[in-house]
Amino acid sequence: MLITVIIVATLSLAREVLLPIALACILSFMLAPPVRMLQNRRVPRGLAVAAVVLLAFFAIFMLGSFMARQVSRLAKDLPRVWHAPTTQAKDRKRMLRLLIKDITVEKPPLAKQLLAHIRWQGGACSDIRVQLPPNIADRVRYPATVVDRVRHLAQSLPDGEIADRLNQEGQVSALGKPFTGSMIQWIRYRHQIPKARLIRPEELTVQQVAERFRISPNVVYYWIDRGIIRARRLNAGSPYWITLSETDEHKLRDWVHNSCRIQMTSSTRLVEGAL
Repeated sequence: MLITVIIVATLSLAREVLLPIALACILSFMLAPPVRMLQNRRVPRGLAVAAVVLLAFFAIFMLGSFMARQVSRLAKDLPRVWHAPTTQAKDRKRMLRLLIKDITVEKPPLAKQLLAHIRWQGGACSDIRVQLPPNIADRVRYPATVVDRVRHLAQSLPDGEIADRLNQEGQVSALGKPFTGSMIQWIRYRHQIPKARLIRPEELTVQQVAERFRISPNVVYYWIDRGIIRARRLNAGSPYWITLSETDEHKLRDWVHNSCRIQMTSSTRLVEGAL
């Protein structure tokens, strides 16, 4: 086993010397018959050797020129062949195997990419940077443009309307789905975007009206349902915002003061009226 290793190592180190000698021996065996044929025709040996060698070099030169032209033509036609619809993936792989000698792949420590060092058959080298696919956390992370858009719209719109606006603009979520109000709520929570304050300065909530008149919020809802006080809300699930004029406030205080029923049931839901 050791002798085999030593022989292989010696041949590997001496290949730069042995290879030309081997080629010379092969050429001598190939050129010997033509030289003998010329000698049989009474051509001097020196002249026969020179003629055969010149003829061999001329044949090698012509063959090399022909191969160079073919390679040049292939290099010009390579893009067309590569992009041809009839060229299959396996054919492209074979072409790459013929053109590429080896590839060394390097992973930079910080960048999310690979650096491929390509060494071509002719000796040229080139580097290609390949971007790595994002991990699951990056794939579901919303881009900064979407977050900034939500932050801008959240100054004047509720979550549901923000989702509708983004869908109208052709935006999609991180998973490629249409936006919903819950998605907008998550984006605001994740990026600490405050909810839009859509209530006007002169408006009161149901709880504030109830505390002002010391009544149950159910009484306030009763007044809203009967149109006794003016209230608005953005949609069916939004809270009521109430506007009270000075006249309305005096009228409601008198109503509460003169209604024994409201005073007796101020902590329960009144369905049949504050009379």
